[in-house]
Amino acid sequence: MNNEIKINVPEGMEIDKENSTFECIKFKPKWIPRKGDIATTRGPFPQVILVKDYIKPAEYIGFKVIGLAVLSTSSSSLSLGEKALWVKQEASDLEKKMLIDKLDELGYTYNPNDTRIIYEKEKKLPKTWEEFCIKNPTTQREYFIKTDSTLSPTNPSYRDSIIDANVLPSREYAKAMLALCKLIQLRDCYNGDWKPDWSQLDWKYVLYFYQDRIVDQTTCYGNTVLSFKTADLRDTFYKNFKDLIEEAKLLL
Repeated sequence: MNNEIKINVPEGMEIDKENSTFECIKFKPKWIPRKGDIATTRGPFPQVILVKDYIKPAEYIGFKVIGLAVLSTSSSSLSLGEKALWVKQEASDLEKKMLIDKLDELGYTYNPNDTRIIYEKEKKLPKTWEEFCIKNPTTQREYFIKTDSTLSPTNPSYRDSIIDANVLPSREYAKAMLALCKLIQLRDCYNGDWKPDWSQLDWKYVLYFYQDRIVDQTTCYGNTVLSFKTADLRDTFYKNFKDLIEEAKLLL
């Protein structure tokens, strides 16, 4: 007589030996996520999740967790923040490495023994323009001024130290730079041959931004881009080009 009984253990589960009897076999998850663990989802959009908090088990198998870092394995895109996901199992060693490497690439350190789990590494500031270009590729948020004086977003790619010297942090900054180029040419037209000598104690008539508004002032030493040889020239310039000055205010 064969006394063996074959038990079909559900995926991701194991027999709960402590609470099982011959008449009643109970199962328990092989793995229960805890804060700092790295889990994985399966399905059409597989993801690797750094568990921020354990929430509760599903009705049959799996757990609802809050992910602090979520890496899409199909696109290698990483998002940080609180996002609830259902997970079924612990990530593989390869998947864990993918997530940790991506965090490191973006300037974060993973430490499951730290209460924060991940934290920003101290950023090493570049000492040269060339070093900055090597470590900071261009992004689609940045803009540059084309040869026809229109604005264009950059393509995310390697930052060339020569070609990309004209890249601005945003469209707003690129628009301000374009306006400033126009204003400098117009300023020199209004001033003629006059150039301010900021080492001399003589009056200059200037326009600048203070508390987000255009201010006109008379100064001797306050080096300002929009400086004029007379108050009349300054006031006329402001009247004629107020819109351009508003566009350039980020750089004034």
